[in-house]
Amino acid sequence: SDQPAAAERFQDGADALQAAIARSLTAVCQRLGTAAVPAAPSRRMDSGAIGSLAAGYPLQVWGRQDPRLLGTVEYLLGHCLVDGGFFHDMSHSGINPYLTLHLAQVLLRAGDGRFADLMAAIAGLASPTGQWPEAVHPATRGGCMGDGQHVWAAAEWVMMLRNCFVREDREGASLVLGSGVVPAWYAGAARAAFGPAPTAFGPVQVTVERQDGGIVVAWQGRWHGAAPR
Repeated sequence: SDQPAAAERFQDGADALQAAIARSLTAVCQRLGTAAVPAAPSRRMDSGAIGSLAAGYPLQVWGRQDPRLLGTVEYLLGHCLVDGGFFHDMSHSGINPYLTLHLAQVLLRAGDGRFADLMAAIAGLASPTGQWPEAVHPATRGGCMGDGQHVWAAAEWVMMLRNCFVREDREGASLVLGSGVVPAWYAGAARAAFGPAPTAFGPVQVTVERQDGGIVVAWQGRWHGAAPR
């Protein structure tokens, strides 16, 4: 706010880049006959398109129901899953835990319950100590690329759980609570809780439990300013 000229210059640059990308994707859509986004303008659809999901997660540059984003997701789900996880056949040559969770994050944001299947697949590939290699060999279930205990994969698992309980919605400038909490987590007398977790509005703790035949979602926040929607 104290550098309006610089802010305007950077915003103009960002808008120009977005416009250039939109022109390129219009041509790509005409060439491929689909709204799905390949890894490069002249490239066919393949597993490299996973990188295009960054516009939805984590950046939220595109809306949750953007047809380009969801078209890319549908292609990847239909062509690139092995044993329920995303199989990256370039360089990684294995089931990639963190990229599978990127798919799950886009589905979660879109309100598509298939995110839970992807989470379950990755949970099933975890080591006895709750870790993942960067890529999992589909036959041996061991590592076939990258770090043996991949910190990025572990971080994405934490982010996935966090967003199931509480996530920022940039479109609505609000917090979304409990959108990914699956019933098995609060079955019977169980109580599912997460936090206090940092958010753009301040740290918040979320709990979900059954009470008197219903489901109660409760939260406590220490907001930086006014309470968010």
